[in-house]
Amino acid sequence: MRIASREDRRHSDRMAIASSTDTPYVTTIQSAEFELIADGEFRGSGGSGGVRPHDLLDASLASCIAMTVRMAADGRGTKLERVIVEVTHEDADPAAAKFHCSVELIGDLSDKERAGLLRVAHHCPISKLLNKSIEVGITEATS
Repeated sequence: MRIASREDRRHSDRMAIASSTDTPYVTTIQSAEFELIADGEFRGSGGSGGVRPHDLLDASLASCIAMTVRMAADGRGTKLERVIVEVTHEDADPAAAKFHCSVELIGDLSDKERAGLLRVAHHCPISKLLNKSIEVGITEATS
């Protein structure tokens, strides 16, 4: 199996490359120098070899909110000990998806500090991206 290098990037500063494996639905994901394993279930097969793609999307939003809040707290000198973000989503509506984010701020924080950090959470880059109109273009790669 070939893992793409940074030199393989063609059109973007950000790239994730997913490659199927010999195990049905298990997929390796290369992003920068990190590798993840994803898996999906289809007709009773697969699903236990890695993180489901929808869960990766939820995890991207959760981690981005957590990092954004942590950076804001550090920048302000706020005594935030830990931030825990839980994300779930609904996608039953064919016209829209709804993400639900619960942010737990742990530390000796005033009400004003808590409110400020929750405001910042809305400005994480992934949240901003998901709130845009998104277009996905898919083409066949050429050798």
